[in-house]
Amino acid sequence: MIPVIVEITDNDKLYYRVFKRYVRGGRVSPGAFKFKDEYPRDPFSTDAKKLTTARDSINRARPDLRGGLAMTCLQASSPRALGFRVWNDPEHGNNAHCSVASEHREDKTLELALAAWPVDIETDSCFQPWPELSVTIA
Repeated sequence: MIPVIVEITDNDKLYYRVFKRYVRGGRVSPGAFKFKDEYPRDPFSTDAKKLTTARDSINRARPDLRGGLAMTCLQASSPRALGFRVWNDPEHGNNAHCSVASEHREDKTLELALAAWPVDIETDSCFQPWPELSVTIA
């Protein structure tokens, strides 16, 4: 069956799985957006919140990794404001899968981390506790 591609608007939220060590004190570390703590992940995979739950997204991870993962959330407008493309890119039966890819090779991991926030997997709540930390590019 061919998956239906869904438009990802700027207001949509994106789930992004990270290792728990990258979430401390309610904040997300720039290392969450790096490959082996060195190079920026580009592209990186997310799931559209409107098409899944945080629990289902975690459960799609490899079973040996699930216990060490935390869920974070980004509003789609944040990576777009930093020059990233965001699109629904279903794969392996996951219709919620979205890709986030840069048009450049600059390191934007700090800005992505400031735009991300932790998600409570049990309640599926994806809210930004510090609206003043939103990434805004003029």
